Amino acid sequence: QAAYYLLLGLLFGAGVLAKYNYVFYCVALLGALLTLAPFRSAVLNRKLLLTAGVILLVLAPHLYWVWTHPDLTFSQSYKFQIQKAAGFSGSLMGTVKLLTGVAAFGALLGLTYGLAFLRAPVVSPSQANTTLVALVIRTMLIGLGLCIAGIWLFHVSTVKGRWLQPLLIAWPIVLVAWAQPKLTPLATRRILVLAGVVLPGHALEDVVRA
Repeated sequence: QAAYYLLLGLLFGAGVLAKYNYVFYCVALLGALLTLAPFRSAVLNRKLLLTAGVILLVLAPHLYWVWTHPDLTFSQSYKFQIQKAAGFSGSLMGTVKLLTGVAAFGALLGLTYGLAFLRAPVVSPSQANTTLVALVIRTMLIGLGLCIAGIWLFHVSTVKGRWLQPLLIAWPIVLVAWAQPKLTPLATRRILVLAGVVLPGHALEDVVRA
């Protein structure tokens, strides 16, 4: 329905206004949809022009401001340290920091679920929609691929973990979908115990950073 395309445009536009790097998620999502047969026709539908139109309408005032205030727009570009470490070494450094950010974002949670469920037996059929799980995974992978391409194209040497949040925020969905068939009372107790250990650690980390 046309309303869904309009809503998608509104969400994409609002996301970009909130965080510029949301563009990576938008492009990655559309790319992932194209790789899955059930969604391909929806992406190739002419109604996607409605999505593009709404995005432009939402972003138009901000884009005008960007056009008329380039000095303020690019005043924060130093964060990427493009000039300080240009070339191969800078791109390599940026890639390493990207992978470090991915690990910092998802490794601890992945390890927690692995310890709780890796050796647990399958006790029930999966209730997860495998197509949607595949969509989430492919969106993350394509998005990270776009980030790496951007790093090497612009020789970005600094990537911070929090910049990856729009791409990796759905990582727990993947873990829950994988663990659901193994969800026994014992496995549930394990995850609760591990969460009781991990959560205070995160809270302490926030206090230290503050």
